Amino acid sequence: MKKRFRYKLCVVKGCYNKIRNIRRHVYEQHLPVELQVQYITKGTFAERRRADLVYLARRLVGTDQLETLFNSVVRENAVHHEAEVMAGDVSWLHRICEMDGLPRVDRFVLHPINSQALLYHWRVLAGLISKLTEEEGQMFQDGRARLLVTRSEARDRSRTERPVDRRGADHTQGRQAVSGHREQTGQAVRQVDQQDHIDQPVVAPPSADNTQDRPATAGLVSQTCIAAFDSHFHLDRCSRRVGREMSLPDLLALDVGAQPTSGIVCGGGVSVHCDPKYLPVRIPRENSVVLAVGVHPSHANEYSTHVYNTLKELLRDPVVRALGEIGLDFSLPPDSWDLQERVFTDLLGLAMNCRPIVLHVRGRTHEDGGEVYHRALQILKANVSPVQRIHLHCFTGTVEEVMSWSSTFQHCYFGITNQVARFNRYQQAALRRIPLNRLLVETDSPYFEPVGARMNTPAFIGDTVRSISGLLGVEIGQLVQHTNSNMLQLYEW
Repeated sequence: MKKRFRYKLCVVKGCYNKIRNIRRHVYEQHLPVELQVQYITKGTFAERRRADLVYLARRLVGTDQLETLFNSVVRENAVHHEAEVMAGDVSWLHRICEMDGLPRVDRFVLHPINSQALLYHWRVLAGLISKLTEEEGQMFQDGRARLLVTRSEARDRSRTERPVDRRGADHTQGRQAVSGHREQTGQAVRQVDQQDHIDQPVVAPPSADNTQDRPATAGLVSQTCIAAFDSHFHLDRCSRRVGREMSLPDLLALDVGAQPTSGIVCGGGVSVHCDPKYLPVRIPRENSVVLAVGVHPSHANEYSTHVYNTLKELLRDPVVRALGEIGLDFSLPPDSWDLQERVFTDLLGLAMNCRPIVLHVRGRTHEDGGEVYHRALQILKANVSPVQRIHLHCFTGTVEEVMSWSSTFQHCYFGITNQVARFNRYQQAALRRIPLNRLLVETDSPYFEPVGARMNTPAFIGDTVRSISGLLGVEIGQLVQHTNSNMLQLYEW
């Protein structure tokens, strides 16, 4: 007799999905990446997960105090009476107690909860999220809620640490920055205050300690330069071009026969590894770089179950922030298109809402991409959630593609390379329709080499910024502020 599975309604109020595995559904569809079991005890995510709870405390009990939130949950005792803490959760709950200085308990219980660490349990979080509005719940899941907390705390600290006089050089230097992300150590990147001089974002220097396990702009640039993040480059392919393994600082210092002239420097970015034969065996640990891993459509014939399992394992590392690049390339022979689609669809099995998918979508020519953009969108709609995060890399489409992708995936970001300088009037019109809060800049190094250069590197990210600035009529500093913030938010940096 064929086994019949029981489908249950999601425990998060307002979510009407019927699923077999509620735990998995809550983790994948309602919780941000830092609250996933595989990441929650990593030092990199300690401040992020705390900020998530602070947001819930502010919205639900009107205070930043997590103890007050805990007491509220104890009083309500709303977790189902049959719910229990699984054996696999005990170790990470004990680790949370140790990391956060909480009293250790011999046995965790959920009704009522007996430890503040249980505020991170998926059943407790599901109950808390149910009290948020739909918009607040989405902000919580996609990381915007956490950013609100970290930014407000950074502003509070700056008021106590800096002079009130807004004309002082010390104040101006401290307030200018590349992004809204700042960790407790005070050495990460600070957000540009729109009331200050936004045409001169700078990068804060690293402190001497506690920098090993987290990505930040690690002193790659001086404090007098505009620093932009490169949201897509291939460090491995650049290394093979040169013939030796290179770090991002090595690559930025490399003599390629031409020098950047934009006055904009690279402050870090996303290194994309998508060649099955060269997937990283050892994850590079650079403070200024996070990774994406996938299978480029031109390597679809190298795809296998082993490659799938390798990617699955790599995606468990907190430095690996995205799946990609994957997708479709119709500039390749038509007899490869079916295989590309099968591999693309299979790889989407690794997708998670809280992890971006980096897409390679390329038409027969630079100006003819309507067919492939439409087909890629069809495949995604059939295989991933509408709240999936998307990085549409090297976008060269039309207004129609901007509108269709944006309406289908509310978290779709559009990456623009230096090919923007060759955009026709339809592509330029499409660029103008991309909201500033969904725009990314990228070099796609080592490709699209600048005039006079043997290869492209992230050092030339300013060429892209300058071209976009001219087409949009947006001041360079303001544009960099937006694209940096977008990349940090998309990649949960």
